[in-house]
Amino acid sequence: MQDRQYIALQNMLGILDDQDPTLRLSCRSWLTESKDNFLRILDPLLKEFMDNNRVYKSFTGQVFFLEENYVPQNVIENFRKLRNIILNTQSEFIKYIVEKDISEHIRDQFDKQFDYINVPYLRKMVSDKELKYCKDKYIYAIICITLQFIIGQAVESLNSQLFAATQTVNASACEFMELVMKSIHNKVSLSTEITHLIIGFLVKALRQAIDSKNNAQQVHLINLIQAIVIDGNFYASPTQEKKEEQWCSAINKCANSLFIEDDLCECIVDGIKSNQPIVRYHYITLSDRIVQFMQMHIENK
Repeated sequence: MQDRQYIALQNMLGILDDQDPTLRLSCRSWLTESKDNFLRILDPLLKEFMDNNRVYKSFTGQVFFLEENYVPQNVIENFRKLRNIILNTQSEFIKYIVEKDISEHIRDQFDKQFDYINVPYLRKMVSDKELKYCKDKYIYAIICITLQFIIGQAVESLNSQLFAATQTVNASACEFMELVMKSIHNKVSLSTEITHLIIGFLVKALRQAIDSKNNAQQVHLINLIQAIVIDGNFYASPTQEKKEEQWCSAINKCANSLFIEDDLCECIVDGIKSNQPIVRYHYITLSDRIVQFMQMHIENK
């Protein structure tokens, strides 16, 4: 703990979990008063996330955390703190991260660590190869950092304790991602874009979880995929299509490809073969909901 920076901020945010309601109320008041300068809270948290988020890729494309500077407990704590901030500030924090650009204080480090994340539908468009709604915003940084903590793993044979702790990190990141996506659900274009930013990575992570027989990770990923695809803004809405025909056409083609291509379907088929009843149940539920969802959106398939 002594090596962490911004200890006063960390302790203040920890009060949101305190058993004393008076202290919690005081902390919520402080958060409300900070609404114009949330970057003073965000930047230290995101900086610590990134310091704990150095990874390397295996030849199979799997992402592994480097042990140096990786402290899973700090990551889990910070996800809980961000979650508490969202729940206690209502729409103010979400409005801030959606509208404000990433500060220069963390931009360079962020750009170096996350330049590999892109959206498949951008490759399908004739023009405008950039993200339209989340590029350079705090929401983009938060989504990318959270995504990497969802897909990142530790090597069990090298450090079994770190491997177990990373399972909790993955679960915390999945739950936080679901909260963020639900919180921006009414910002339809932004939500749609972010869904397509992350869905390919989630399906690949699900494939790897099946291959490694990581049952807990499979359940968390299934729940997240259901939340952002079936219950979220996966297809462009008719209202959007009238305003941005080209963007919506690319989005819908990319959405259709998730069901037409084999990756997700193969995951569901293989997952149903699991010898764990609870895991099978989640795959069967996903399969049933996916079929109904496809019938609603895909014509002549």
